Amino acid sequence: MIARSWILDCQLNHRCSEAIPTLTTQYLDGVRPARMIDVAAFQHPSQDIRLVEMDQVCTYVALSYCWGHGLSYVTKQDTLLSLLTRISYNDLPQTFQHAITATRNLGYRYLWLDALCIVQDSVQDWERESQKMGVIYSQAVVTIAATESRGVHDGFFNYESCSEISPSWKKMVVRDAVRYREPTELLLYEDAYDPMDAATDMAAGTLAQRAWACQERILSARVLHYKKKQIYWECRQAAHIEEGIPSFSNNSGWAGTGPSLGRELAAYDISDRDLSNRIFKWYNEILHTHYSTRQLTYASDRLPAISGLAKLVRGSMNITYLAGLWKERLQFGLCWGVVNIVPRSTVNASPSWSWTSYETPVCWPMTVYESFPPALYYLDDFDIELASSDRFGRVNGGFLKITGLMCVVQVEFLLGLAHRFNHSSLEGKMGDWSSKLSDFDGIHLGAALLDRDPGTDVVHALILAKAETRDGEHGEWNMLLVTCAGGTSDRFERIGIAQVRSDGIEEKPLWLPKFERRSITLI
Repeated sequence: MIARSWILDCQLNHRCSEAIPTLTTQYLDGVRPARMIDVAAFQHPSQDIRLVEMDQVCTYVALSYCWGHGLSYVTKQDTLLSLLTRISYNDLPQTFQHAITATRNLGYRYLWLDALCIVQDSVQDWERESQKMGVIYSQAVVTIAATESRGVHDGFFNYESCSEISPSWKKMVVRDAVRYREPTELLLYEDAYDPMDAATDMAAGTLAQRAWACQERILSARVLHYKKKQIYWECRQAAHIEEGIPSFSNNSGWAGTGPSLGRELAAYDISDRDLSNRIFKWYNEILHTHYSTRQLTYASDRLPAISGLAKLVRGSMNITYLAGLWKERLQFGLCWGVVNIVPRSTVNASPSWSWTSYETPVCWPMTVYESFPPALYYLDDFDIELASSDRFGRVNGGFLKITGLMCVVQVEFLLGLAHRFNHSSLEGKMGDWSSKLSDFDGIHLGAALLDRDPGTDVVHALILAKAETRDGEHGEWNMLLVTCAGGTSDRFERIGIAQVRSDGIEEKPLWLPKFERRSITLI
């Protein structure tokens, strides 16, 4: 079986299992799944399985899949005892059956999948086990990904496997016009099997739209993707496709977004530059590119579904997590913008200054700059009210006490209109920057990217940072737009961000004296 050969090759020749030492340490220190599925609990010909409670480290396979609609076979408090005794294979949905069969064919005894290994109607069990997601997927010997299955009843085995037909590529030896005249292999293959199309192939899978699957893929040491026509393999050091094209770099195309990204995130040291790189990747690659566009069944899972990745990014660094943001380089983190204006979440209790307070894709326009601009405010105090013992999980609110330069501004809400004013620096930046920003005298300042229509609320701008454009000839002032919360004078809620350009790097804008130093609390 080709998948078994990929696993063996990885185990013998790679160091994928050692790539995330902080998560590995948690696993060895006792942070392991409470339960596993024993797929070899009963003798052949019975295919039945059972749940087992784990008290020691074991080798296991994990499943990444979409629940879909109509999943009724889950572990509950009143069924746990019977499932620990025996589970009828024939009663399980097809995706679970395929996962059990695949685990057996790969030569492993234990399988982890959330619907059965977590007691779904127990808040305490879910909170405890969901905190372990990063460890569970990073320590699985391999993760089986039901990449195209829409739900548990679809299954994921393919019946058009390319390995069952004649190879579509042939090898030629080219000796002319090659450096040092060394023999070079030239592979000819049909367009249908172009490995560089794999990125599009992966993105088109149903699993790529599921929020939880983002960290499941990145944190895994090895992933077997089951597609309609063939299986794909990626680990932290290599990538393969079943039809036989030789291994290609895990930094090219689709493979650079999976386990190899997890390895890259784990590889940083504690230098200031690497801290900036790590935080940049958190906002731009993980949240914007891979996570915020995905779907959640429960909006309250917006933070738990990336808690494992947050723990990975933090690593051994002494940095502080603030409801999806990092206290370090906070001037960058606060400059998020919604790609589409939607009502603020009524289910999610995140503070207004966190991107998790909206159920919509988000972006960080400041990623166009060469480096992090310094903060032009002081963070005096902060607090996050956690909803559980997991400081990377759900929150019930939080505040930031900030001292900085503020001014009352006017925002002309022009949703969806073309830019009617000169602000060429917005080119290449995501979000609807149509809204116009002026000072209280009506003098035009710049553009605003709003979370919502401020209506008749008085809007204040708080200066966060001044960045240098790539050409080095202009400065761009990044501001947070806020309104008073509940009629108070010192508690504010975020409503968007703004950007104001100045012609010279050192030039002091004429509008700057209108901003006064003030201390506020953002909630």
